[in-house]
Amino acid sequence: MSIHLMIVAAYLPPDVVNQGQKLALMKICDSADDETRLARPGMRRLRAWVGVSKSRCTTIVTELVAMGLVERVTVGRIGRAAVYRVFPMGVPSIPSNEELDARHHEADKAPKNENKARRGLQRARPSKPAMTYRDVEVRKESRAAPEQSERGEEERPQETEEHGQEDQPPKGADGEGLHAWNPPGGEGRVPPVEPLPSFLLPLSCSTPLPLRTMPYRKLRTPRRRAAPATGYWRATAAPVARAREQCARPRSGPRSRRTGRPNARSSRLCRRRKRRTCGSCESGPTGWRQHGGRRARRPGRVGI
Repeated sequence: MSIHLMIVAAYLPPDVVNQGQKLALMKICDSADDETRLARPGMRRLRAWVGVSKSRCTTIVTELVAMGLVERVTVGRIGRAAVYRVFPMGVPSIPSNEELDARHHEADKAPKNENKARRGLQRARPSKPAMTYRDVEVRKESRAAPEQSERGEEERPQETEEHGQEDQPPKGADGEGLHAWNPPGGEGRVPPVEPLPSFLLPLSCSTPLPLRTMPYRKLRTPRRRAAPATGYWRATAAPVARAREQCARPRSGPRSRRTGRPNARSSRLCRRRKRRTCGSCESGPTGWRQHGGRRARRPGRVGI
């Protein structure tokens, strides 16, 4: 175990190694010998130290070998750990406090996102912080204060002389907002009648004429239907009940066949058959067909 090599690996700058590479290098340095700088960390310990998967751990070690910070002496096999030499080109020194301060100063000046940074742009430091809305309001009030003080003594008497309003209405508690009452003599300036539109004024005279009163149209009251005669509800009660009963029953299907009353289709057929009863023998549809057949077979009469 080499604590010195592990401390050297911990102080490497971030532009050289990232966080995962630094952890893997620290574990290899922790397992290295101080004199030979040979280390056998093992995949189990190295993976637990860095906190990544097995394939990612192998990739990180390969990156360290490519950067020259680690040299692979023996390739690892199943049941045999790989051997590495740490810092084959020389062990770097531990940075001093001045070097660390300079490194931090450069990191603070660098842009947070280098991809969006504009190269070669030097910005001057602002002399004061940015103004807020309160600073803007204070500046407006300070500019408006001397102007109001100058106008207060000069313009107010001129307005009273021009308009003839000696009595000014009292305003709010702060002197701002709407006044509490109308000025005296204000109602005399308003005409007593609302002005008429131009198309109602006559062309020959200047005085407006009164409006012609238009009578309202009489609303037509709806005609009431006469009350039904006596006994109307008794006569219609039975057909209505019968119609409700027919509507409640199904018109088709096995359920309609079980009921004693025929459905709508069968009732229509019955009415048609009754119309076709024979007039001579007053029989049903079958007799009408037979009577018609006999008439067809009878020889025709001449002179009728």
